[in-house]
Amino acid sequence: MNDVRMVKLGDLCEINPRAPKLTDETLISFVSMSDLSSSKARTISETSRPYHEVKKGYTGFQDQDILIAKITPCWENIKIGIANIKNNFGFGSTEFHVIRASDEVTRRYLLHFLRNTHVNLQGQLRMTGSGGQKRVPAKFFEDLQVPLPSLEEQKRIVSILDKAKLIQEARERQLATLDELLISIFKDSFHAEDYPHKPLKEIATVLSGGTPRSSVQEYWNGNLEWVTPADLGQHEGIYFSSSSRKITDAGLKNSSAVLLPTGSVMMSSRAPIGHLAINTVPMATNQGFKSIVPGEEITNLYLLFWLKSHMPYIQSLGVGATFKEISKKVVENIKVPLPPITEQNRFSQKISKTISQKNLIHKSLEKDNSLFLSIQSSFFNY
Repeated sequence: MNDVRMVKLGDLCEINPRAPKLTDETLISFVSMSDLSSSKARTISETSRPYHEVKKGYTGFQDQDILIAKITPCWENIKIGIANIKNNFGFGSTEFHVIRASDEVTRRYLLHFLRNTHVNLQGQLRMTGSGGQKRVPAKFFEDLQVPLPSLEEQKRIVSILDKAKLIQEARERQLATLDELLISIFKDSFHAEDYPHKPLKEIATVLSGGTPRSSVQEYWNGNLEWVTPADLGQHEGIYFSSSSRKITDAGLKNSSAVLLPTGSVMMSSRAPIGHLAINTVPMATNQGFKSIVPGEEITNLYLLFWLKSHMPYIQSLGVGATFKEISKKVVENIKVPLPPITEQNRFSQKISKTISQKNLIHKSLEKDNSLFLSIQSSFFNY
């Protein structure tokens, strides 16, 4: 891009502007944190209510303001959206920042830029609350340097990125449709009342994980896969083969981590409960898992889809104040209907083509994502 200047976001936009003074009769829009998206930059919805119903202290905003969650586990998962509201004024959660763009920048250009800001937030985030949540302070946005081309060039960039994002979203819808199809096939293939029920501890082995001491270098960067719930949260497929971090044999031996045999069903047991995958190579997990090694009476695909189709029930078994966690004992005592192994194998064969199709779409999505990030980088990284 030619004639691009760098401008502080605080000089370009209003950060957390004061809420307007309104009468009690003014109809306003109300937005909750759940209305913001962590995966897609898009407009958000709202509910309407009279202003007098809104408690003092809520965050005020206007139509077309950008809303960003203050609390985030990592920048890549930050929740962000543009307020597209029926009323001129809105109020909502105290846990998001408001950015009001000036006439020098288009909102969607700014939205794409903010979602692409892979800056190092170490030191910019501070730990707050009993759960140790990470919080993005307003000053971070005030000091953020924004590459600012002409308005015409901004619109051209937005057009390109929006088209690329539409391709990604189409792939994601395909994957969601195939997931629904697989669950539907499972439910049509088995009827729980037709089979005896057994607790998992009688038909499988439930294993917990562990984390080698982070201060011991010889425990890390080895050749053993070591999976966290975040790994599975970023993974779309049924089968899982590579983790973001590796440990050594020494790390495995000197921690409570265990090496799962190939074909185990890995289930995250906290933060959150319910990520599922089948490992294609031996691998270990951290303590946020209750992994299940199937015995001779149950196949891993049948078990995975039974767990997936009953996940609301399994999540309800979790306990804890800061975050819910399901214990090994509870998992071991979950009763599962047990069809004959021949029926389970027939189901596995029935869904094999759909799983293969899902894998192909997932690989295409990964290529689309890489291309999108490459395009973003060419526009925003200076």
